[in-house]
Amino acid sequence: MSYLIATEELSLSEQARLRQGAANQGIARASKLWQVAPNSLTVRDADYVNDFLVPAGVAVVAIAGWLSMPLAIVGNWYSVFASSVPAAVAPVVPTNQIWVFYKVAQLTLAGPDPVAGLQFRIGAAANLRAYFDMENINGKMVSDGYFSQPVTYENPDVCAVTVEARVAIAVGARVKLGCFIVEPLQNTVI
Repeated sequence: MSYLIATEELSLSEQARLRQGAANQGIARASKLWQVAPNSLTVRDADYVNDFLVPAGVAVVAIAGWLSMPLAIVGNWYSVFASSVPAAVAPVVPTNQIWVFYKVAQLTLAGPDPVAGLQFRIGAAANLRAYFDMENINGKMVSDGYFSQPVTYENPDVCAVTVEARVAIAVGARVKLGCFIVEPLQNTVI
């Protein structure tokens, strides 16, 4: 069962436990999948442009951080990965990486909180992997939260992550996902 826990409802030690649990899950999966020792792997924060957009070969002019597709119609779902056109992007996990999503922060606070839901889908059929009710963090002092269980992707997974528009703001929302990239030590390049 997956659900969103508001950060302000967690102690610092609980936040650290959730982050470390996400990293450990990624390391364990990579170690098993690639048959390598855990100490030959590194875990780092994901970079929105260089990890998700550039490898997908999309236009990234003037993109410096997380920005979804424009939220045009209330109730519709929009990709959190968008090029500068804007066009939706569904990145594919490289062969030497595991992606572990563990947290979300709603950075756009235009009008009433613009995002109602967050879903992680996989593959061309966009099968649902996880859903989180973003309204669990609306009305809090800090509008971010941790996932009760991390969401992982590995090659050749197509990572389709979308948000549901609660308010039509006609521009992209800044919805930042906490994500660890697990990869072999020698391949870390940003």
